[in-house]
Amino acid sequence: MAGVAALILLTLSSLAHGSNPLTYTEVWEGLWARDTSQSSLIVWELRGPRTVIAIVVGAAFGVAGALIQALTRNPLADPGILGVKAGAGFAVTLGVGLFGVSGITGYIWFAFLGAAVATLLVREARRQNGVL
Repeated sequence: MAGVAALILLTLSSLAHGSNPLTYTEVWEGLWARDTSQSSLIVWELRGPRTVIAIVVGAAFGVAGALIQALTRNPLADPGILGVKAGAGFAVTLGVGLFGVSGITGYIWFAFLGAAVATLLVREARRQNGVL
C-alpha cells in the first residue's frame, strides 16, 4: 500500500513540476477536465506521456532485475557484474563495424541479441561449474 501511495504522489508531482510549474489543483483540474486550457494541455500533451513512459520503464527495469536474479539464482546478480551489458555493447559494436548499422532500431536489436547471448553464456558457465 505504501508503494502504491508513493507512486500516486510521485505521479502527481511529475505532472505538476516542469518549466511551467502547475499547482496540484491545476493538475487535478487538467486531469479531469480535458479541454484546451493551458493546464489540461500541459498535463495531457507534455507531462502525461513522460510520466507514463517513466512508470513503464521503471517497471521494466524491475522485471528485468528480477529475471536476471531468478535466471542466475543469485539475489545479488546485476547485468553489469555478469557481463550482460558488455555483451550488448559488443554486439552493437559488431553491428556497426561489420554490418554498417546506423539507426537506433538496429542498435536495439543488436543490443538485445548480444545481451541474450551473454546471459545464456553466463548461465551455461554457472551450470558447468556446478553453481546452478
